[in-house]
Amino acid sequence: MDEVRRSSRMKVNKVSFTPGKMSTRSRQGMRANRNDISTHTVKYKLDKTKAIKKQKDATERPFNVAVKPATGNIVLLFSPAAYLEFKSVTINYLKSKNLLLHTTETTDKDGAIVSESVSINDNGKKLFVLNFYNSTSKLLLNGNKDHIKRFINDFLGDILVVLDHNKDFEEVNRMIRKCCEQYLDSNSKLQPPTTNDRTSQEQPITPLSNTNRYPSCPVCNQPCNDQPNSVACDLCNQWVHYQCEKLTPTEIWDIEQSTEQYVCKVCSAQVANICPNVSSPSGHTIINSNASNTQSEPMISTPKPVISQSVNTPIQPPLHPTDDNDNPSSVLKEEIKHLKSVVEQRDRTIKSKDNKIIKYESEIVQLKKQLATNRSYAITIEEKNKELQQSLLISSQRIEQLEHETNKTPLSGTTSQSQSSEKNEMKIWFLEQKLRQVELDVHKNNILNSLCCKTTQLIRQLVLHRSREKGEENQTICLHQIQHKKGATTLYATWNTYIHNCKQF
Repeated sequence: MDEVRRSSRMKVNKVSFTPGKMSTRSRQGMRANRNDISTHTVKYKLDKTKAIKKQKDATERPFNVAVKPATGNIVLLFSPAAYLEFKSVTINYLKSKNLLLHTTETTDKDGAIVSESVSINDNGKKLFVLNFYNSTSKLLLNGNKDHIKRFINDFLGDILVVLDHNKDFEEVNRMIRKCCEQYLDSNSKLQPPTTNDRTSQEQPITPLSNTNRYPSCPVCNQPCNDQPNSVACDLCNQWVHYQCEKLTPTEIWDIEQSTEQYVCKVCSAQVANICPNVSSPSGHTIINSNASNTQSEPMISTPKPVISQSVNTPIQPPLHPTDDNDNPSSVLKEEIKHLKSVVEQRDRTIKSKDNKIIKYESEIVQLKKQLATNRSYAITIEEKNKELQQSLLISSQRIEQLEHETNKTPLSGTTSQSQSSEKNEMKIWFLEQKLRQVELDVHKNNILNSLCCKTTQLIRQLVLHRSREKGEENQTICLHQIQHKKGATTLYATWNTYIHNCKQF
């Protein structure tokens, strides 16, 4: 027979449950006895055929334990074998903690036990209530939120460790399913028999909703859907989101590629604190190994038949060796180191980017200065172009006037006309040459002005550098004024020469 290595990870949606209406629990003699039992009879008769069908359906569940947080409560679904084992071990374990237990059994008219409600008290203070529903193999834990957390953190880990020693859950579930099928076959054409048999296979509860839905994350209470963003813990069988578990991309990749069992960080911390003999590797996986068998086994596998076990079964300590390096604190230290290295790397990146930003800002300032100088130079060139265009317009008007005067003068003959035309052509040619000379002079003047500007800038920088050392900043202003006057004088002399040449004609 093949052993189940781990419970298959079916996603089951949370279902809201309401505990049955119970009678007031009798508290007489609670201090004298650790487990008082009272009975409450309901006014209906149990449908045994329906209860057996529910028990048969429970044996086909692909998991042994599934923990689901409900609104203010915790619901645990079991396979029938795991349910019987869990109920027995839980009651014995709570007794060993010196807690007062009061059990109320709800029975139908024929005396068949429908459910069991166990109230746990400590020093006269009610902590929480465990509602066991027998036909559906379900446990409902309700009570104060802090006490529920205490049960999960302090008690549930030890109980699951005890259940882990039993390897026969699958075989017991198969036997229970076979008995249920035989009972249903024999009563398929008959009315359900009414007997006072109080076996665990005839104990019903309220109908169970469809369990093949998505489970809820215990951290954020959000359902874990079909998207690959959650992982199942093999210790508590809860589905936890990667984000809620605070897993790094490397850890997520290792979990998805590995075939080993995964244990959430909460269970790892509980096992490390409560059960020091259970090892939990740094990768948050727990691989069970017995002293006589080195093959890996699941934390929640299949237990031995529970009906034949003693009620006072002691809790055996785990046989796993401890390892100080597997403490969750070492995992946290590694994560802190990793985060520190990431922060240092990001700081270096930020510093390099800051240096680049400073460099770019200095370049932008220089470019703005160059842009300002270019704009001023462009403005001066435009003004000079306007002046040249005006002078060309005046010269063209002068030429037209001369032509008009030559047309008005009478000509004595063809020789006089030819002589006058030749003179006019000579004058025009001479004026064109003068215009070209003026354009060349303007171009040279522009080049000289650009050179003057550049040399002025260089001289200005030198003077500024020297003035910073000697404290003589006024030399730059004086030099700029002298250079400006010199350029203006040169341009004015060139223009006077051009006007004088034009007046000769």
